[in-house]
Amino acid sequence: EWCWEERASAYDAHWVKEQDKIIAQERARIVRSGFAIQHKRIQELDKITQELIAMASEADKVWIPGQKVFWNGKNAELIDTITFNHQLYALIRKYLGDIASEMGERKQKIEIDETGEIEQDSKVLHDLCMHALEPFPEAKYALADALMKFEESK
Repeated sequence: EWCWEERASAYDAHWVKEQDKIIAQERARIVRSGFAIQHKRIQELDKITQELIAMASEADKVWIPGQKVFWNGKNAELIDTITFNHQLYALIRKYLGDIASEMGERKQKIEIDETGEIEQDSKVLHDLCMHALEPFPEAKYALADALMKFEESK
């Protein structure tokens, strides 16, 4: 007579719709703010990269002084060392790569169209590989054999 099950189901369905609306509004707000926006990510990556590049111009950040203990029999001798900070340059390269990726300037895969033709970039890569392997004919033949075997296995 009061149809409690139907009323409860209707209430639950209404509650789910309301929650979905709230979630959609929150998602829309979040996707349009902070690091969800591409140019904000690029801006922050650029800022970090600029700071790293500035560090690379300072000799004390590139060449790190240190000391090592050298044991000579029973005596220990302290030796001054200078170490090249290769991690700094690796970070600069990483952040520059991240910027390029964010901007879509790094291709992640080779695309093949419907006719089976490989994209132009792959042809350029092939030509560069062949040119680089010219002084090493054995490697060139080994690469050709491997490609032929790969084609046959398809």
